[in-house]
This record gives sequence, C-alpha cells and structure tokens, in this order.
Amino acid sequence: MRSLVPVSVLVCFSTAHLGCTPNQNPPAGDPPRIALTEQSVTFTAVEGNQNPTDQVIQIDNSGDGSFDFTVSSNAGWLFVSPNSGTVSDEPAALTIGVDIFGLTAAESPYEGQISVTADEADNSPKVISVALTIDAPSACSTLMEDVEVDTSLNEDCYAVSGTLSVRGGATLQIDPGVTLRFGPGAKLLIEETGAIRATGTVEEPVVMTGTVAAMGHWEGVEFVNATSQSSRLEHVVIEYAGGGPEDERQAGLTLTGETGSSVDLVNCELRNNQGYGFTIDAESGFRSFRSNTMKGNTLGAGLVQADDVRSLDDESVYSGNVIDRVAIELSSLTEDAIWSALDVPYEVLDVVTVLADLVVLPGVVLRFSDESGILIDGGSLSSIGLTDDPIVMTGVTDVAGSWQGLIFRGADSINNRIENTVIEYAGSEASDADQSAAVVLLPGVSAVRLTMKNCEIRSSGGHGVYISSPLSTTVNDDIKTVNVFEDIADQPVFEGD
Repeated sequence: MRSLVPVSVLVCFSTAHLGCTPNQNPPAGDPPRIALTEQSVTFTAVEGNQNPTDQVIQIDNSGDGSFDFTVSSNAGWLFVSPNSGTVSDEPAALTIGVDIFGLTAAESPYEGQISVTADEADNSPKVISVALTIDAPSACSTLMEDVEVDTSLNEDCYAVSGTLSVRGGATLQIDPGVTLRFGPGAKLLIEETGAIRATGTVEEPVVMTGTVAAMGHWEGVEFVNATSQSSRLEHVVIEYAGGGPEDERQAGLTLTGETGSSVDLVNCELRNNQGYGFTIDAESGFRSFRSNTMKGNTLGAGLVQADDVRSLDDESVYSGNVIDRVAIELSSLTEDAIWSALDVPYEVLDVVTVLADLVVLPGVVLRFSDESGILIDGGSLSSIGLTDDPIVMTGVTDVAGSWQGLIFRGADSINNRIENTVIEYAGSEASDADQSAAVVLLPGVSAVRLTMKNCEIRSSGGHGVYISSPLSTTVNDDIKTVNVFEDIADQPVFEGD
C-alpha cells in the first residue's frame, strides 16, 4: 500500500499574505494605435472663388498609453494644422484646408494625402485621403455700359471686359453672393460723385476677381476724386488685380485724386494682388477700416500716407504677403495720431515729417528704408514702450548708418519722450556728416526738448545722440547713464558749442 505524503499548498490571496511573492511581470496592455474619426475628406469649390471651409478631424488612441505624432501632406494646395502633437487622455484636432489659387476646373479633380505618423503606434502611419473638386464658374451676364443712374446687381455673376465707371451721382449696389469677373486690363472706377455699396455677408461675400486666377490679370478697384460719403465695401473679396502700368502704386484697391477719395472698408479680403492690397495717396483715406485681411500681395498689405496710419486697426490681418509690411511713403503728419502695433512692421520709405503730436504704442516695429527717417518739426513724438514690449526702430538694411534717425528740429513740446525704445542702424550722413546720429536735436524757430530713458541705441553710423546747442536744448540730466549705447561709431552723446 502506497503511503501518502502530506503536501502543503500556499494560496496567495493578496501580496500582503505571508510567504507570497506578487507577479513581477503582469500582462502588458495594448500598444498605442492611431484612430481617426475620418479616413477621407472632400472639398468642393468654384474656380476663381473663395477657398472652401476648413474641415476638422480628430486623432485618438484606440490602444493604451500615449503617442507623439507628426503630420505631413503631399500636395502644395493641401494644408493641415498643427503639424505635430501628442495624444494621451484627450484626442487631438487636425484642421485641414485647401488653397484653390491657380487651380482650374479643367484639371479637376485633385487628389492628395495627409500622413499621420507616430513611432509608438503599431499601425503608423495612417493616411487621410483628400479629394478636391473645382467646378467651372456659371455663365456671367455682361456689363458694358457705365453706371450713371442708380443700379443694383443681384445676379450670380457679371463679366466686365473694360473700364466700368460709376459717376454722375449714381450709386452701384452689389448684393451678397454676386461675383464680378474682370478681363485683362479691366477695372472698376468710382469717380467724383459716384458711389458704390457692395455689402456681402460671411456666407455670401461679394467677389471681384479676374477671368484668370493670376496676379495682375485686371487693374483693380479705383476711387478717383470720389467724394461721396456713402461708398462702402463690406465682406468683399478683391483678388488677382494690380495690373496695368508697372509702378510702385499697383494695388487691388486704390484711393486717389486731387480732391481725395474715401470709402468704408469693413471685413474685406484683399488677396493675391500684384503690388499692394491697397494704396492711399495724399488727400484720400478710409472713413472706417475694420477687421480686414490683406494676404498674398506682392509688395505688402498697404501703401499709405503718414496721416492714414491712424485709421488702421490692430484687429485686421496684414501678414501673409510676399513682403510683410505696411509702407509709409514721403509725407507729413498733419493731425494728432496714435500708431498701434500691427502684426507686421511699418516700413518708412522716405522721410516722414511730424507736424502734429504722434504717439507710438508699445510693440510697434518701425523699419526704415535706406536714408529715410522721421523729422519732428514743430510737432512731438511720444515713443514709450514697455520693458517686455519695447518699441523697435530699425533699418531695412542691417548696417550701421543705413537710415537717418530721429531728427528733432525746433520741437519744444514736453510730449517729446522716448522710453523703452530700441533704435538701431541709424546715423546716416544723408544731411550733415557732423550731425549724424541716431537721435539729433536741433533748435529751430524755438528750442528743442527731449526726455530719453531706458532706451538702447546701437549700431549707429555716427553719434548716439547729437545735441547741436546745449543752451537751446533741454534733455534729462541722466541721458548718458540711463540709456544703453552699444556699437556707436562716434560719441554716445555729443554736445556742441
């Protein structure tokens, strides 16, 4: 008979049980996996019209853990944002958009792909297919006669082959959703007592475009001596204009004339024009300018006079042009003004003369073309930045002495203050080699006064500060010690006889 040997069996009910050893290698969870809410997206647009609305999809993780991802597209017309991110507890949103500039119905449909790559995910990469269909524009009615009586445009599309003039006290009313297609060299001209009221909506803008989607295909919208107070452009797109004689004033929208022109410009988009988005010459200006977008223009957002800068709002978008700037040409500031910080620099093309009180706000960047500058002649300049948001005055050319600097002549106002401002690459010899400096103080009919504190004056081609006549000049006593002078060719502060 077999004898039975007692066997002790230890059963672990918890890791705290005496003699138990917990499992050191629990089963691993599922690896991260890329999960997309959509595998494909489709866009439809009309040739020459606005881009279709962006679409959003979500990137999630159908496995465990988290993963970092990168995103790329294989087509120049296809855009996605952001291009990288992390998916952990919450999904990440991808915004997908298309730019139909240059795309035609004849070559439609267009196909592209967006790749989502994550090294930690076991199903990487995942691909989103994108299809874009470009439809041909609908047939257009032809506009051949000038507008000399009140006229309303309410059909889907109109074709303009030459100059369409609005004059004689007539008003051209353009309803939401209307498209005007301009042929080569065509333009819309608002003259003298003529007026235009083009009022679209967010969903149905008024579109003024070319028969071919090419910069400079048509001349643009031009106001010449247009003195009517009722002209208004709201939710209007002006694109592919700026044609005609090549000069530095080409633009999608032009305000000009000896007696001046004016218009309200609100929620408009001036894009893909040869030259600037808009130009304004002397005597002209915007009655109101609000929430506009200027992008894709070859020379910048706009070309203005010194008196026009104050009308530009800081909620508009001025960036995204071939040259990101608002250019200020040779002109005088004749009315008190405040210059606000924009999302691009102001570029001073020549000498701006300040005859009134000018206040420059923190964050403003003024970029000066060679030999340009600001002359404060009887007016005043208040350039007061913040420690963490200074005002910057610099050169287009990063070379000492590329631009003249700030010249105060007979400016005896207590409002002349420069604080927390960077002035660099100034001090050219454009006027007088002995007076070359980043800041020049010259008595004129009256004395000159300036308070300058906590500024950085650097890379001057001459002095830092030039004081022509100390007896006729009032400056703060500590001007030499409370400012930083760096890489100054001559003296930080020069005092004449």
